[in-house]
Amino acid sequence: MLEHEQHILPVDLLFDDVQIGDFVKSIQIDSPYQQMLLEGILTESVREEKLFVSFTVEGYFHLVLGNVVFSHSKEKEHTYLIELLHSNQLNGVKEGVEQCLIYEVNQGKLERLVSLIDAGGVAEQIARLPLAHAFMKNRVEDVFNLLMENPSIHDWNVIKHVRAILSNNQKQQVVDELDGIIKESEQLVQTINELLTRNNEIEFKESLTLISFYSDLNALDQAKQYYTRFIEEAERRNNQNLLVVALEKLGESEYKRSGHDGYKAAMAALMRAAEIRESETIVEKNKLKNTYRLLGLAFLSLGLQVVKSAEYFEKAKAIMLEEASDSAELAEINLYIGLANFWRGLRGMGRWGHADSSLLEDLDKDLFEYADAQFQDVLKYTLKYLGKTHLQTFKTLHYLQENRYAMGNYERAIPWLRKYTESLPFKTKEHTDNFYRYCLVVSFEEHAKQLALTEPEKALGLIKEASQYTRNYDVGDEITNRLKNVKKQIESEKVEEPVYQKIDELPPLEAETQFKGIWSKWQFSEELKGFQTNNWMVSGNGVWFYNGENKQLVLWDKMSNSLSTFNPANWPEECGRMIYSRQNQNFYAWSSIRSTVFELSNPDGCWKRLSYGIHDVHACGAAYGYDPINNRLFEFGGYGYFTYKNWFWVYDIRERKWTQLKENKPGISPYPRNGQVLPIENGVKTFLISGIGSDTGIQREHKVRHGLASATDVGYFTWLRDAYELDLSSMNWKSILASNHISVRHEGSMGYVDSLGIIINWGGIIPSPQYGIEAKHQKIMSCWRVSDEDGFKKIDFKGDIPPLTGGAFNSIIGSNELLLNHKDGIWKLSLDD
Repeated sequence: MLEHEQHILPVDLLFDDVQIGDFVKSIQIDSPYQQMLLEGILTESVREEKLFVSFTVEGYFHLVLGNVVFSHSKEKEHTYLIELLHSNQLNGVKEGVEQCLIYEVNQGKLERLVSLIDAGGVAEQIARLPLAHAFMKNRVEDVFNLLMENPSIHDWNVIKHVRAILSNNQKQQVVDELDGIIKESEQLVQTINELLTRNNEIEFKESLTLISFYSDLNALDQAKQYYTRFIEEAERRNNQNLLVVALEKLGESEYKRSGHDGYKAAMAALMRAAEIRESETIVEKNKLKNTYRLLGLAFLSLGLQVVKSAEYFEKAKAIMLEEASDSAELAEINLYIGLANFWRGLRGMGRWGHADSSLLEDLDKDLFEYADAQFQDVLKYTLKYLGKTHLQTFKTLHYLQENRYAMGNYERAIPWLRKYTESLPFKTKEHTDNFYRYCLVVSFEEHAKQLALTEPEKALGLIKEASQYTRNYDVGDEITNRLKNVKKQIESEKVEEPVYQKIDELPPLEAETQFKGIWSKWQFSEELKGFQTNNWMVSGNGVWFYNGENKQLVLWDKMSNSLSTFNPANWPEECGRMIYSRQNQNFYAWSSIRSTVFELSNPDGCWKRLSYGIHDVHACGAAYGYDPINNRLFEFGGYGYFTYKNWFWVYDIRERKWTQLKENKPGISPYPRNGQVLPIENGVKTFLISGIGSDTGIQREHKVRHGLASATDVGYFTWLRDAYELDLSSMNWKSILASNHISVRHEGSMGYVDSLGIIINWGGIIPSPQYGIEAKHQKIMSCWRVSDEDGFKKIDFKGDIPPLTGGAFNSIIGSNELLLNHKDGIWKLSLDD
């Protein structure tokens, strides 16, 4: 500041400073820069779309005062601090006490902090920031248990606020661990049950705050259970005020569940809430507008009921305009109005099939231009009041580019994608960042092809700019080489889009002549109905099966051809993944990347929790398995929020933590997808085979770029038809079958016959290239000797044929057989020589 003779400096200027640049760039709450912001010593402000920082003399005063309070009170009880808060008139005494508690936390002393929380009121509010520091400085479980020695509503209230502080300041690992503990907390259940029976209305209402924990943690079944109980009790008490609040909270919680059932339940609750609000003698418009907003979201999500959705958004906007002509909530509702019109245009045009022309009747505006206008109004607000690096600014830029990109209007998508990408260094890093960077490259590439014959110089300029954005991103020149090829085509004036033959246009698949498949219904099929298994539940003696409802494990011993049933205690709930480690003879169960992980060392023993975590909905359907070399669980890919990923996560069993080993990188092979993985060579290697995804990973693609289409209700994915090998010792991917391999003719259930080195592809589908037309089921079996670079061959089969779709294979070590576990039963496949 002295050097530049200014007490307010652009934050960008500090980024390049040798001494403090790294501190300023860090978004971690425990970095010196972030701590000074959090404690009010520094202040950030937005001017003309730029972020500035200034030194706060008052904040420094609070820091010094905290030191003084600590020195004067360190030998005294917490009551001294409470008296200081209530009786001392010094301006800044509250902040001084707050800093005093932070000093104590840094010294490992939490007793006075916990006592102030129990006191409630102002004391509890002052304790929030110091408690956030306590969770960061100590084992999260230890701090939580200390708080819960005598649980009260004050403890839960402060945890809710502290969780928000940690989340807003990017302490995700601490938040994940805290969330896992809260989700399983018996104290939370006990406190909610007690408050639900209280006659005192204030205490009864407080239970809503605690129930919302479950909604925040995506424990939506528990949230629904308790909200429903609250609603029933509010009806019994004829308390309309609390009834409508609970209905709104239930609606918001069920909306998070997503899917048909979630959106329908949300709509039912919110419609009822709206009826109550509208019928009030004095309508509380400040609350009704939020109900309308939630209803608009529910209608938009449930079958894209865009007209009804826009109607409720407009109702909410009308109320907001009565209150102010410029506000954050008005900007947000304009964003939703733009989104509803964008989707209305897509559905009306039938971009991906099933056009609904009624949505375009009697319109006096272009829906996409209208949506663009709404989004640009929001952008003006966010740049003016929030700055170019605010989350809401990025969200607006997302929809501005998508409004054009999803329609294949690459020229008009480029400015917004460029603006978003150029702001990436100044925002918190997220897995979605690379989608925008790569989509910008794709937009340059596609627009260059459009201009190749009419404006070749401009087209070449676009390819040059695309190449610049691949720097420090591309791997093995994969994207660079593709762009060079496009450049050559433009220069030769011969731009050709690749053509991919449909499956029924390909020559017949080569036949496997040595083996024939024999299907039979397995003798234990009925006994094991309802049990699950997978390729990672194989033991040296046979195959393990599990049943989450019965909480049982069953081992099929191949030598004695018999079943053994085990009933381990403390079965982990809601764990959809389970593997068996032959290396250490343990079972592991979890639900997703970053989730809580459980271990079972004896099949008749007791499941124990290894670590806390959360269920991550960004990686649904990810391929998963076990890495015996490094003794860790792994997940690859997965789907969530309209995108597939190609990230690679591992859970280190010794260190008991999740780590993202490879980041999500669209455009880099293996492409984002939901493919199947198979353990090869005793699990030392893993094969990833085919799947649905695309180079961008984005569901709202205007067209298919690199293969045959797999159409969805909102865009196109690609049927990838490839294979990769992952060497778990080096963690390097190796391409085995190129994309669109001629031998991959159907997307079925994959299994590995260990003794023969053969992969089986059974049944499945050929994905539909048009939405609304059902995918074709395939009565076919193909096999691939992994040493054969020609890929799959058609293999004849006979016997008791299983269903064509669904099911998971299991290897039977040392045999020519596989088990296909399906919800309708279990079938054995024998490869007859």
